[in-house]
Amino acid sequence: MIREFSVKARSSNGKARTAFIVCMLFAFGFVMISAIIDIYKGFASMAAVGFLSFAIVIYTKYLASTYFYDITFDSYGIPILVVRQQTGKRHSTLCRIALSEITKIEREDSKQRRAHKT
Repeated sequence: MIREFSVKARSSNGKARTAFIVCMLFAFGFVMISAIIDIYKGFASMAAVGFLSFAIVIYTKYLASTYFYDITFDSYGIPILVVRQQTGKRHSTLCRIALSEITKIEREDSKQRRAHKT
C-alpha cells in the first residue's frame, strides 16, 4: 500500500555559495574604490553593479531554491511522483509522472548528461 508523503530538499551547492560570496566581496570592493577615486569612478561603479547582478543571479538560481518530492494520487487514484521547485513565493512543477511508468533510475555524470539527446 502506497501512502502519500512529501520530502523537502534544500540545495547544498558549495561552489555556488563560494561564487556568491566572492561576487558580493568584489561588488563591495568596487563600491569602496568608486567612493575613493576621482578618475574612472563610473567604471568602478559599473563593475560593482555587474558583480552585484551576477551575485543575485547565482543566489536566485542556485541557493534560494527549495525542492519538494511528493508521492501523491491523481484523480483516478494512480500514484504519481511530483517534483516541485519553490523560489521565494513562486512554485513550479518540474516533473509529474506516474510511478508505474518509471522503469529504472540511473545516476549520470556531466559527460553523459551533455551527450544525452532530448
